[in-house]
Amino acid sequence: MRWFLIVVFIYLVISSVQSQPGPRHLEDVAYDTKRQRLILFGGIELQKEHWIEPSSVHEWDGRKWTVSQAAGPTGRRACALVYNESTQETFLFGGVSTGKIQPDSVLLDAWKWNGKSWKIIKTTCPVKEPAAIYDPVNKRILVYGDANNKTAGDNKLPAIFELWAFKDDRWEKLAADGPNTTGSRKICYDVARNKLVVPVFHDNKLFVWEWSDGAWTKTEIDKDCPGYRSRFALAYHPVERATYLFGGLSAQRKELSDLWKWDGRQWSKIAFTGGPSARNSAHFVFGNSELLLYGGTVPKSPPEKGSYLSNELWGWKKGGWEQYNNNDLARTGIPLVQGKYLVGFKTIRLRTSANKPMLISLWYPAESKTDLIARSDVIKSGKIKISDTDSSMVADFKGPMKRIFNIDINDSLYDQAIKSKTKSFDGPKIRNGKFPLVIATATPAGYFDSFEFFASHGFVVAGVTSIYEESPPGPAHYKQFTDLLDELLQYMVKQKYVLATNISAFGHGGGIQFAMYLAMRRNQIKKVINLDGGFFSPRSNTTASSDYHSERFRIPLLHIVTVAQNKEDDVQQFKAIKSPVLKVSIKSDSVWHHDFTGWGTLVGRVLNQRASIGTINEVVNIVHDTMLKFLLNQPIKEADNTYVRIERFND
Repeated sequence: MRWFLIVVFIYLVISSVQSQPGPRHLEDVAYDTKRQRLILFGGIELQKEHWIEPSSVHEWDGRKWTVSQAAGPTGRRACALVYNESTQETFLFGGVSTGKIQPDSVLLDAWKWNGKSWKIIKTTCPVKEPAAIYDPVNKRILVYGDANNKTAGDNKLPAIFELWAFKDDRWEKLAADGPNTTGSRKICYDVARNKLVVPVFHDNKLFVWEWSDGAWTKTEIDKDCPGYRSRFALAYHPVERATYLFGGLSAQRKELSDLWKWDGRQWSKIAFTGGPSARNSAHFVFGNSELLLYGGTVPKSPPEKGSYLSNELWGWKKGGWEQYNNNDLARTGIPLVQGKYLVGFKTIRLRTSANKPMLISLWYPAESKTDLIARSDVIKSGKIKISDTDSSMVADFKGPMKRIFNIDINDSLYDQAIKSKTKSFDGPKIRNGKFPLVIATATPAGYFDSFEFFASHGFVVAGVTSIYEESPPGPAHYKQFTDLLDELLQYMVKQKYVLATNISAFGHGGGIQFAMYLAMRRNQIKKVINLDGGFFSPRSNTTASSDYHSERFRIPLLHIVTVAQNKEDDVQQFKAIKSPVLKVSIKSDSVWHHDFTGWGTLVGRVLNQRASIGTINEVVNIVHDTMLKFLLNQPIKEADNTYVRIERFND
């Protein structure tokens, strides 16, 4: 039964990931109020280094995504999707398709979706690349777009923007002298005032065009309003009786993250903390008492250049943003799949042989459940100096996130993030039996998620830290850490729950020096994992230590390197290791050294503040899967894919 449940769980996780729409561009969304579903269709999506135009329908029900491959319209971009309250169906109009024979074919077809199947409508959309909105006052769909040169997507002829009404499968032309919405394609309907609202930025000015009673009015706003932009998100909030505008692309081609609302008389800027990062080309729609913001193009974090497509889903409700949990699958790929064991966590406080404090963090297979521990509890458990307090530990952990990732996280958002629960239980009894051991020099919060992952698969993981003498990389510096790790080893092998014949050492960054040295010093170590450590880097001064004896290293090594570390590694120093080496080279420079640490987890996978988070987490998943197989002696094939290159040496 247990294995059956595990299989079902994995199936559900994978199914959820497959149902989640991939990051895409020029899609559209609508909200089905009868079934309370966010509907998404169209756009272009990058799959296996090729752009495709998906023809599937994705729906979000407030908890999860589902997908339908029902036969219907072909894939396309720049289409219009709108829900018709009168017929309780979602309508699709037009778009652009990249065909095999004729690139950028303009589509003028119309379809409707009832939640189960598509039905084509025998009509022709009168404008290309349309925008559409429902007019509940007159119970009709309003469609707006360029009516000139409708057979080509090159826009060589002057645009003529027309407004049409669609009702009972018939078209009525309402106006032919509207504003040029090229660059935004956003309209919304102010139900309270019975007006179509179209913000247009032109010549660094904002004009609010409104259509009602058969005519357009144009109002120029020159102060206390959004600055010039294109590709913004726009939606009407019927409860607040206001039109909301979010983000966009500035005149300087910079993504924006500000939020404004228009009440028909003036604009008001809305302050908020947290929320979606700067982006353009996102989609706004009202549904289930909130505004839903989907997707967009997001700039990468410095020093990276360029941007990435997002499939985040945010809700704006009661003056605040909420990012829905579908992001755990959407932006971060499949989360680390926990093993069959419950995980317990506790700390043990001892003294070293030099009478210094010795803090051991322990992750282990647990006998039963207790309270799940929060990340803040983990951070606070690392106190080791007399001067350490709960508040100082929490503050000190936040500091490196700004320095490492160049992201300034406000205190309230940080406090909320560290209150999130881990998957580990607070100090339950260790499960009966003997378990293989992984040791490392580490603080409790340093690699919590990785060590928790190992423990869930049947390992005891022990991290150790102490008070160290400050010194530059070199013999004296390395010896104090190696001695500490050695004391941890000798303590742990005496524990009745440890399988003393199966011990591995783990190191990340500088921590790999001590793991490697200890393996050269003690034959109790059977394997070493180097997670982006600088053991083979000349600036680490590795060979100067009295513990460095490459000829004594006779055990398997898993050597995982980011792009930056791979460039630093000295080939000759690497070749000095004659034992079997499995090398995993991460290909994307979007993945940084600290993406594997507790700081990386908090910034990227809890707060979703890292650019290229999809790539980062795909790599994190591959790396953890490889580390687990290495520890379990399972076969690992050589590979060369989008994310990593896996090679064998000295076999």
